[in-house]
Amino acid sequence: QISADDEATTRISSASTPTVTSYASKILRYSSQYSVCGSDCYSWASDQCSLTGEMSGAVDSTQFPDIVDQSWGEETCVLTKWAAYAFLGAPDFYPGYGDGVLGWDLASENYGAEWIEVMFDTPLYIKDIQVYETYKPGSINKVSSAESYDDDNTVYCNENGAGGQDAVACSTDTEWTTLYSGTAAPAGEAARIFEPNLCPYAYQTQFVRLDLDTSAVPGWNNFDAAMISGSQETPTGLVLPQASLSSGGENRVLYEPLAGIHGDDIDSFTFTLSDCVTSGEASTASISVVTPTEGSTADVAFHTTTVDLDPNTNATVSVDFTDGWDYSSVSTQWPFGTDDLIWTINAVDSTVSGVAADGTKLVAGTSGTLSGGATSMDITVVGDAQLDGKISIWVTTASSTVVVRYVVESNVLTTSEGWQGLDKYIELGLFMPVTGFEVQSTDFWKARSVMALLAVEHFNDRDPSVVGDLAKYTKESCPILMNASIFDTEYTAYGTVKQYTRRYSEDDVHFDAIVGAARSACSTPLATLAGIDEVPQISYWSTSAALNDKGQYPYFLRTIPSDEAVTHGAAQLFASYGYSTVGIVYVADAYGQAYADGFIYNCGEAGIDVVARNFAEGSQTAIDNALESLVEARINVMIVVIFDNDFGYFAYKANELGMFGPGKLMLFADATSSQVFANVD
Repeated sequence: QISADDEATTRISSASTPTVTSYASKILRYSSQYSVCGSDCYSWASDQCSLTGEMSGAVDSTQFPDIVDQSWGEETCVLTKWAAYAFLGAPDFYPGYGDGVLGWDLASENYGAEWIEVMFDTPLYIKDIQVYETYKPGSINKVSSAESYDDDNTVYCNENGAGGQDAVACSTDTEWTTLYSGTAAPAGEAARIFEPNLCPYAYQTQFVRLDLDTSAVPGWNNFDAAMISGSQETPTGLVLPQASLSSGGENRVLYEPLAGIHGDDIDSFTFTLSDCVTSGEASTASISVVTPTEGSTADVAFHTTTVDLDPNTNATVSVDFTDGWDYSSVSTQWPFGTDDLIWTINAVDSTVSGVAADGTKLVAGTSGTLSGGATSMDITVVGDAQLDGKISIWVTTASSTVVVRYVVESNVLTTSEGWQGLDKYIELGLFMPVTGFEVQSTDFWKARSVMALLAVEHFNDRDPSVVGDLAKYTKESCPILMNASIFDTEYTAYGTVKQYTRRYSEDDVHFDAIVGAARSACSTPLATLAGIDEVPQISYWSTSAALNDKGQYPYFLRTIPSDEAVTHGAAQLFASYGYSTVGIVYVADAYGQAYADGFIYNCGEAGIDVVARNFAEGSQTAIDNALESLVEARINVMIVVIFDNDFGYFAYKANELGMFGPGKLMLFADATSSQVFANVD
């Protein structure tokens, strides 16, 4: 059914939803694990095991009250090689191949039916999963998800009899839904990323279960990490069950065709009803929109061309009727081929007037033809003294039933402190991390955001109170004003991309230039998008050497040196002290990885070996793992690349492991602000 006024109707369109990724962050339960603490620790929640709850992947019940912490035993053993918690966070061994201590092993080889249940930090509509298999791959035969986790994970269970203990069945209160089912089989002698085709289900989840058949793949099956990807918003085209609706509980879909287009069978969409096991044949619905008998400039247009005007002046603009069409789907392709275009002026506001290239005054009812394959026409727009105005144009062909509406809109430039409208306004996007921090850092960036807006205001007013040279730039020498807005990146790559794409798709704001972002992990995807749109980007804080690549980021600039120079200096410093082996522990993002790559390269040039460990941002388990690995490798001198949010726990754990004191040296990169050291006891 199609309903235009039912609030429960699902709306679908051609807009896309951004993809988000999330690594496994908590172990919920497992059938078995290997443990160097002894066979008592092979099973889940054994009261005979001294392995700490934290190292076993205990769930933080303060975050999820319905999932209880797991903690038992004397909590004295921290030997966690091959334990299930090694499965958490980003891969730290892949693409290496072997039965490595940084991956999860089962309690025994070739047992048969095994499983693990994990939680991810970010609830998603799951589209894909990647499982990093680093030894004897191929044993996964099922992937499942659940809307909620309902088993009590503090209860001992050992249905496989792992470690020689009595077999005790695990509870089955959680309702798991199968996303993938297949046959386990050996998949070669190399590490791989297992990416099965998943059935998309119409719910957000952060709970995933993997079932294995280890008897089908002889040897120790080793797993490094798991990552899901999908969207936090309802995916485009996904129709959720609406059983509460009236009229028998039918699902209803409201399809929104492209705006400003009229005619018979102008658009269509297909739908398939599926339970992910079988599906029926696809059905197609055609959409017809009747052309209005009378026009109005208030009607929605397919495409709008804006021309900037000083008050009481005119400007000529070329209106290209192919603008706005693409080939992403049948409904968005140019519909007129090479036929001659017939244009008709549908309506004109009283605050604007227009003249065609041949001198014809454009009033309601004026029409003409574009021959020989021409798809654009020149219009001279005459603006009002104060108000903007629109000229509405209908375009079709002699043989087509489709009519497309275009608008030419005058934008009368405003005055500023007595200045007449200038020749050029620059649309400036200020990408700042206003949120996403602890309170003190949030205040820090809010203050800088205000300062940035004040700087733009001073430029527009030519206020020399801070920058004295602004007084030199008169209207004649610099006929430019700026429109600037703050876009909160939330200090994440996802937040940055969301702000950029929404301004184009929802607000129709097209940047002339971008200032930002702060973090390299944010500037990297922003530089890709801005490069595609040919928008210059100037960052004030992103130092990743990877952004030096002009082939990848041709429009990226910065006002701060890259880490390439910094890491070279650090390597030379360590060499001057005579160190032969040093370490680096870094956040696993674009900034941290580029910093580490530069440091390792420059140390190699200086004859210094480097032991490198990374950690997922915000993961205390990953920080523990990285620091314990460096202690085990006897690394006393290192560089640390970490952001303020993780610094407090990092310092606490490093101190607990004895990494501070005589004979120990830690240098912190500029990702850590100086103010956090004031809180170190």
